[in-house]
Amino acid sequence: MGTVSKRSRGYKRLLLMAAVLTGITMIGMPQHTAAENAQENVQEQEAETIINLAVSTWQNFMLDPDLSGFRAHVKGVPGVLIFPKLRKGAFIFGIEGGNGVLLVRDEKTGSWSEPAFYEISSASFGLQAGVETSEAILVIQTVKGIESLLTNTIKLGADVSAAVGPRGGGIEGATSMSVGKDFVTYARAKGVYAGVSIEGASIRTRDDLNKVYYGSAVRPSDIVLVRNVKANQKSQVLHQAVVNGAGGKGK
Repeated sequence: MGTVSKRSRGYKRLLLMAAVLTGITMIGMPQHTAAENAQENVQEQEAETIINLAVSTWQNFMLDPDLSGFRAHVKGVPGVLIFPKLRKGAFIFGIEGGNGVLLVRDEKTGSWSEPAFYEISSASFGLQAGVETSEAILVIQTVKGIESLLTNTIKLGADVSAAVGPRGGGIEGATSMSVGKDFVTYARAKGVYAGVSIEGASIRTRDDLNKVYYGSAVRPSDIVLVRNVKANQKSQVLHQAVVNGAGGKGK
């Protein structure tokens, strides 16, 4: 009986130690606080808003009579960056900027990727006098342009080349002004063609929005190249709009 009692006491001590170790482990594990949950909710809403605004911007560009060159140019391109709102004074010290999404076309299948979130900032976008906001779509023309966006930050005009897309003119006008350029920018402000230059602007990933939108920490390459993220149903309308306007296939 003494041996059994000792074994029983030993087993109880092991259980107690296991419970203590589990408690210590749980204390050491990061816990989601109410503030963190609230922040995630705000980010989810921000991501949704960007997607919805991107749909509106794409539709605006498809209907604008001054942007026939854009509609011809975007057919068959490797990718597009859509920035629904470029704001004056959106960042401290008067820096201008905004958020947007990248979609990439698979060169073999022609299918378009899910959107990856980015932000752009610049000391000046050359907005016209009195214009406080504009919307822009960057047409990506080269593989280098796509690859550059897979890093954390790039600077237009330094890391990659960029040009301003022409007003109207069809594909001939667009091509003549942008031969060899990685990015060509088309922009609208106050409902009309703006011809905004973003030379010197910095583009960086929004890892926080990509994480909440796809449910885990993902890199831009996971979204637009490897495509191992779960499709978010909230981007279906944007995805189909890009397919309809730029050609290619759905998911």
